[in-house]
Amino acid sequence: MKFWEPNAPSFEERFESLKYAYKQGFKTSVSIEPFLDENHYILVDKLLPFVSESIWIGKMNYEPFNSREDSEKKYYELFRKVNSKENLERIVQKARSYKNKRIRIKASVYNYLNIYDLSI
Repeated sequence: MKFWEPNAPSFEERFESLKYAYKQGFKTSVSIEPFLDENHYILVDKLLPFVSESIWIGKMNYEPFNSREDSEKKYYELFRKVNSKENLERIVQKARSYKNKRIRIKASVYNYLNIYDLSI
């Protein structure tokens, strides 16, 4: 996360804020967009107990340029793997398999895959 969002709060800080808001009785939603993990359902499962509304999953809307630094290449390679058609199809299928209808897929994923049946 620090590579793609250098000045943003850490995951731990965001997660603690979500839990606090949920426990205080606020309606809570989460947007995982762009997702940065190949299997982000580990994250979804961790967040679900503290989400009263929905979890939205989306992809990065543009492909960033390649890094010129060798130390950064791994981030761009992972980005391409996570946003591959095969992985996005797995994400949609997994969302459809959840009995919990709070999992939502953003149009950015459906558009990329040319899927027009948006019912999950």
